[in-house]
Amino acid sequence: MSQRQVYQQPYNKDQLRNLPEKPRGAGFYFLRIFLVILGLGLGFAGYIWNMLGKPGFVNVPVVSGTETVSTDDADDGTDLSMGEVEGEGGTVKVYAPSEYPIQEVDQIDSQVTNILIFGVDSRGEDDNTSRSDSMIIMSLNRKTKSVKLTSLMRDTQVTIAGYEDQATKLNAAYAYGGVGLMINTINQTYQLDIQKFMMFDFWSAAELIDQVGGIELDITEDELPYVNGNMVEVNRLSGLADDDGALSSAGTQTVTGKQAIAWARIRSIGNDQGRTARQRTVVIKMLEKFSAQSLPEKLSTVNEGLGHIETNLTQADMLSLGLKNISLLGSFEQMRIPEDGYYQTNEDNWNMIVDWDSELPRLHDFIFED
Repeated sequence: MSQRQVYQQPYNKDQLRNLPEKPRGAGFYFLRIFLVILGLGLGFAGYIWNMLGKPGFVNVPVVSGTETVSTDDADDGTDLSMGEVEGEGGTVKVYAPSEYPIQEVDQIDSQVTNILIFGVDSRGEDDNTSRSDSMIIMSLNRKTKSVKLTSLMRDTQVTIAGYEDQATKLNAAYAYGGVGLMINTINQTYQLDIQKFMMFDFWSAAELIDQVGGIELDITEDELPYVNGNMVEVNRLSGLADDDGALSSAGTQTVTGKQAIAWARIRSIGNDQGRTARQRTVVIKMLEKFSAQSLPEKLSTVNEGLGHIETNLTQADMLSLGLKNISLLGSFEQMRIPEDGYYQTNEDNWNMIVDWDSELPRLHDFIFED
C-alpha cells in the first residue's frame, strides 16, 4: 500500500480515543482568560452605562453669546424639546422655559468642577414654577482633593436679567425663568462657571437618604417639635397620618429620609443661616454614608437612587465625573454666602445686601484656592 493510501485510511474509534492530545501553548490559555475578563468587563460596563441613564435628563442647552436655542435637539443629539425630560426623574419636574437657556462661560480652573445642586419649594408634582428652596454649589476640587459645599442664601439681593428694576431675591430667579435663568444669575452675581445642575424635590431627596440606610443626626430638644411639624405637612400631601414617622425624642439618632429633610427645612431656629447649615450637614452625612459602603452596596445605592434626580449631566458626563472625582468623597469643606459681617439686611423686604467687593474674593479663595 502506498504512503499516500496509508495516510488517507480513516481511524477507527479505538484509534481516535488513543490519539495523543496536541499540546496547547500558554498563549491559548491567556486568550481564554482574556476573553472571560473582557466579557465580564463589557457586561459590567454595560450595567454601569445603563445605570447612569436612570436620572431624568433635562434638555437645557448651553449657548454662547446671542446664539439661538434649538428646541428640537438636546446637546447629546437626542430628540428632545427644551426642558423636556428623558428617563425617570423626580416627582417634580425641572422648570426650563425655552427663552432661558444656560449661557456658556469659560471654566475658571480645569481642576475644579462646579455643579449646582438645588431643591424647589414645591408642594406637588404640578407645582414646578415655585421658587428655589435650597441652592448649594458642589465644587469638586482635584487640587485639594476635597468636595466643597457652598450654600447660597435665598434672600440674597441680586440683579436678574429682565427684572433689573426690582430689588429681587436670588430664589426668585427659578420662578421667573427656570433653571437657566437661575444658573445665569448665579454665574453673573458670584462670577462663577456653573454649567451643570442636579435638582431634587422633597420626595426625591428623602428617597436618596433612605437608599443609604438613613443618616445620623443630632436633633436638639428645640428642633424636635419643628421636625415633627414639618413632617405633618408632608404626610398630609402624601395622604399619610399626621404622626407618621414622628420622632419620639431628641438626641443623636439615625433618621429616615423624610425625617432628615424635615430637619433640614427648619427655619425658625437660627433663621436661614441655621437652615442652610442643616442642608449642608444632610448632604455631607449622605455622601459620607455612601463613601463608607462596599462596592456592591454603592452600586445598589446608585442604581436605586439615580432615578430620583433630574439633571443636564449626560451619561458620559456622569461617568467622567465619577472616574475623576470618586476619591474626593472622604474630605468635605463647607461655606455659606454671604458670611456674617459681609451683608446688611433691608428691613423693608428682608433682602440681604452683600458687600460683594469683600465677599467675592473670599468665595473664590474657598472654591478655587487661588
